Amino acid sequence: MRFSRRPRVSSVLTAYFMWSWSALLASAAWWLLTVPPMTERYENTSARGAKVYCDSLRYLKPYQYQRCLRQPTLMAVISDGIKSGIRECQYQFRNSKWNCSTYPGPPGRHAFHPILKARGREKAFVYAILSAAVSYEITRACSNGAMLSECGCAKINPHDRKRGGNFVWGGCSDDVKIGDEISRSFLDGDIVTAKSMKKQLRKHNSEAGRMVVTSNMRKVCKCHGITGSCAQTVCWRSMPTLRFISHRI
Repeated sequence: MRFSRRPRVSSVLTAYFMWSWSALLASAAWWLLTVPPMTERYENTSARGAKVYCDSLRYLKPYQYQRCLRQPTLMAVISDGIKSGIRECQYQFRNSKWNCSTYPGPPGRHAFHPILKARGREKAFVYAILSAAVSYEITRACSNGAMLSECGCAKINPHDRKRGGNFVWGGCSDDVKIGDEISRSFLDGDIVTAKSMKKQLRKHNSEAGRMVVTSNMRKVCKCHGITGSCAQTVCWRSMPTLRFISHRI
């Protein structure tokens, strides 16, 4: 059986095309593959501006809508995470019969091929990589200063500072805890206490993806001093690449 050629995600820049968890595990949540950023039209930092913006994202669940009201700048970052996850999925399955093809369509139609209605490694991987990618993009946005009002660099534990040895902690360590928390609460807020087997499987796969991000942090160091010397070594904690994460998943 030959599947149709996958369309480029960028082909849907002008419309809201939704990602459906319900097509995978009978959930009612939908994902926007493209979310408009907080433009000047909404950026008056007032509650009214946030409400107008969040009201324009018509398919948010109630708990997602409340998060949008509190942190509207998160929406575009979460959308970036979904798209990054799709790209990684397509890369990992590039030589398979099913290559994570997406099918843009109106709300009510899922973005992925119906093959994902069946149980299997493809479905598990999709849940894992999307949750990991959202956590990754949020953490990176915090470190880059893209959401200064929401988050920033991770704080170094005082105990770790004392164990520095021949280096000092500095720079901007990635705060994977905030990325993990937001990914979990926004993607899986409706299944935290779920009892059904399907939702438990969804929760397990999503957590597995996020765990790959948090468990693979690495120490990155840089020397400071005049040319050819290393008077001081400054280190910080950094995430691996998303490609590394998708390989581990």
